[in-house]
Amino acid sequence: MKFTKFYSFLDINGHHYLLNTINSALIELDDEHYEKLKKAFCLNNSDVLETDEKNVLADNGFLIEDTIDEYLSIRNKYLFSKYNVSHNLKLDIAVTNKCNFSCVYCYENFSDSKMSFELNDEIKSKFCNNLRKYLNHMIMNYKVKSLQVTWYGGEPSLEWSLIFTLNNEFIKLGNEHHIRYKNVIVTNGFLIDESIATKLSQQNTEYVQITVDGPEIIHDKRRYLANRKGTYSKILDGIYNLLKNGVNTVVRVNIDKGNIDYIEILIEELYSRFQTFVGKGLLSLDLARVFGHRDSFSLSEFYSKRKNIMKKAVKLGFINPSLESGGVRAYCNAETDVLSNLTIDVFGNIYKCWNYVFVKDSSYCTLDELIENNFEILPQNKNRLDYVEKVSLLNANNGQCLKCKYITYCAGLCPDVRKKIANGEEENIYKNEKCKSIVEYLIKEQIKLIYNTD
Repeated sequence: MKFTKFYSFLDINGHHYLLNTINSALIELDDEHYEKLKKAFCLNNSDVLETDEKNVLADNGFLIEDTIDEYLSIRNKYLFSKYNVSHNLKLDIAVTNKCNFSCVYCYENFSDSKMSFELNDEIKSKFCNNLRKYLNHMIMNYKVKSLQVTWYGGEPSLEWSLIFTLNNEFIKLGNEHHIRYKNVIVTNGFLIDESIATKLSQQNTEYVQITVDGPEIIHDKRRYLANRKGTYSKILDGIYNLLKNGVNTVVRVNIDKGNIDYIEILIEELYSRFQTFVGKGLLSLDLARVFGHRDSFSLSEFYSKRKNIMKKAVKLGFINPSLESGGVRAYCNAETDVLSNLTIDVFGNIYKCWNYVFVKDSSYCTLDELIENNFEILPQNKNRLDYVEKVSLLNANNGQCLKCKYITYCAGLCPDVRKKIANGEEENIYKNEKCKSIVEYLIKEQIKLIYNTD
């Protein structure tokens, strides 16, 4: 038996822990065992341990068979997820390029590069037909077990009719072929009235994500209509409509230097209005970093800056702290090379990352091209190949991520962040292993929140 390389000793406010970063097993240690085990791991010598100590470590994955090559196992799992067609289909579908909002951090960065389209019934009909051909091909050729669709845009609520029509088709298709269907909607929440919320509750909606960027006076300065009118009050009404219809709702808060001092106030306001639904687990928060804007925090700044916000969100029940790791896998569609995981817009264009949907020259092929090629290959588009190559964990950070003990927690970062680091557009947190320090900090913060030791 030998010690796993995927472990971390953590000293938190006088408490000692040993964490297995593969399976998330956590053992709290007294001073004696902390020093004893640190020495044993450092020397890679388990002979100094008692039998019962070895048994505990083996049961929790800290001691493994000598024949196991952990790096090859991690690498192969990653490559399998990258190139193997999954039985679980995942489609990110941008149903419109239009939006009824004019959010500063969106339009200041992307308005000039957005393609101009006019969506009509003919385009919608063609898209639906091509989507049916794709799904029929996947069902006929692969043992499809589930289908998950994420609706976004633009602003998807501007195309409720199309979403509801396709949801009904997918539900019917799932029933006919014994396929689990669920969908997620990423929306600004402005157009969710009672009737819309009722329909969503009947259409296998896993959750709806709605962005709120602060209390009313702050949110309305950041996320307003094209005519500059505020949106906060109506969005909260939409959230209420969803919650009272039993639809899980995630409030995404985009945080930067301009609103960070007001987010705790927002959390208190949300709790005051929706306390009952928070208690039922229907309402949660996602605290996200605004990237690429003049007020954005760097990658290394953001997580420490949001510390008190996290504590507030956990205390009030909006976030459940967890040490569970994500395993070893491709992060998302951006680094996969399979038909079972696609990002598509309503015009049939296919992309590697939804950050670039509707951006000029960013798609790498179309549904038409896939159908014409009988789905046998993905067209060898240079932009696509360059993107997949640049963001691959075999290349990003000089291939070191797959050897890192924290790979199961950060997954090597979002692929688009990897690309931006390589291009000098984001802080290079790979340098001097700053990324490891960030992940370790986040793990410690989760332990503090779980055990209330701070």
